[in-house]
Amino acid sequence: EIVNYLNNDFHGYWSIFEVAFFSEPVLVNSQSDAAVPSKLQWFAATKKSEGRYQEEDFSQKLDVTFLCNICNDGTNPCFYGGSCLSDGTCDCINGSTGILCRVAPVQNGLCNPYFNKVEFNYDGGDCCIDT
Repeated sequence: EIVNYLNNDFHGYWSIFEVAFFSEPVLVNSQSDAAVPSKLQWFAATKKSEGRYQEEDFSQKLDVTFLCNICNDGTNPCFYGGSCLSDGTCDCINGSTGILCRVAPVQNGLCNPYFNKVEFNYDGGDCCIDT
């Protein structure tokens, strides 16, 4: 059902979602359409506002890095102590969440001992050096 929606009904201009960036324009079914995303130039998106759709802001070029969301202990491990499961997903621990456990639970009002280190700014300020 999702494939049908994306192929027939979805259009980014009319989406209820807000996007952060756009790629450079490509012509559908052309040689540039076959390019991998990492070979394209990416631009920041304009802010979404009532009655207007978002567009590329060609004055704001972005450097992007694409990450695979399937974990592998050797080449694409889970972050913050998470474990890679046999289905390629991560079992997140220490309060981290998201794909590959990349979202650290900092600045959430709780002092998390795992993130109470200088490199995490003492859990985003939720902890202090002595806790």
